[in-house]
Amino acid sequence: MPGEINFKAVYGEWGEGFIRVHHTKPVAAGIREVSPKDDMIVLCPNCHSMVHRKKNVTLSLDQLKAILKKK
Repeated sequence: MPGEINFKAVYGEWGEGFIRVHHTKPVAAGIREVSPKDDMIVLCPNCHSMVHRKKNVTLSLDQLKAILKKK
């Protein structure tokens, strides 16, 4: 994806393996059982921030990809 960052290249060993995980089912909804395979996606911190940028709107992965393709 555009804007990808290699955290190890930027932050050295401290950044190696760093990534964010996004819950596709909102944690605030009180869902207790989460399947990492079905209910989580890996996003870089910037993309994760954009998914949650607006208070009452959470973008889906497809919506985020569409925004990135428009650039």
